[in-house]
Amino acid sequence: MKKIVFLIFILVLIGGYAQAKTFKQMMPIADFEDLVVKSEDGSFKLNNFSIAEKKAFLARGLTNLSVSHSARNKSDRSVHFSVSIVGIGGSDLLWAVSLEPMMSTLVANKTDTLKEDIYIEPNKLSKTTHIAIWVTGDFN
Repeated sequence: MKKIVFLIFILVLIGGYAQAKTFKQMMPIADFEDLVVKSEDGSFKLNNFSIAEKKAFLARGLTNLSVSHSARNKSDRSVHFSVSIVGIGGSDLLWAVSLEPMMSTLVANKTDTLKEDIYIEPNKLSKTTHIAIWVTGDFN
């Protein structure tokens, strides 16, 4: 009897959590800034993607790759997610970056801008022909 009660407790507990969703896409770099990722019900949205390379202020011989996007959560619950982006040139992986809101959580009815800067070798962005993006989270 205790095993059955424990099993039912675990099933109820697991059932209360949203299922993980994943969005994956590879695209030419020219299409990246027009990308829009939406949940099925439209309450979660990522857009306004931006990417730029500029000379690093402190790190000699390196440049900064800056990636940003907007995240909107119009649902009545917090959404947890992360965004991974990889730059590809030919058959080479040129750079990779991950963006998340603080604690990987975007609270209910909030919009936020996420930004990440990484060091890369100079001119890697100009050699990037395609971008692969993965968004994983508990959005509907």
